[in-house]
Amino acid sequence: HHNQAHGVKASELNPKKNPSKALRPFLDLRPLRVFGSLLDVRQKVTHYLETIFYNLTTVALYDWMTYADMRNLAAEKYGLELADNHLPMGSLEYDQGL
Repeated sequence: HHNQAHGVKASELNPKKNPSKALRPFLDLRPLRVFGSLLDVRQKVTHYLETIFYNLTTVALYDWMTYADMRNLAAEKYGLELADNHLPMGSLEYDQGL
C-alpha cells in the first residue's frame, strides 16, 4: 500500500520499525515565544496524545492494550511521558445474573 500523494509505503510509517528521528529535535526544543505567546511543542504533543488515548480508550475499552503500547512507544522513541488515563484495564464483564 502506497500513500500516493507522498510516495511513502505504509510500512515505512511504523515507528517501531522506522522511528522518525526528524521529530525528536522538535520535541526537545525549549518553549518558543511566538507572537507574544509561549509555545511548548513537547507539552502540546503530550497533551494531544493523552487526550486521544483517553478518548479512544473510553470508546473501545477492549482495545486498552493497543493504547498502552502506543503510550510506551511515545516514551521509548520520543521521550514523551504521558499520564496514566486512570481507566480500568481490560474489558468490563457483565454479570448475567443481575
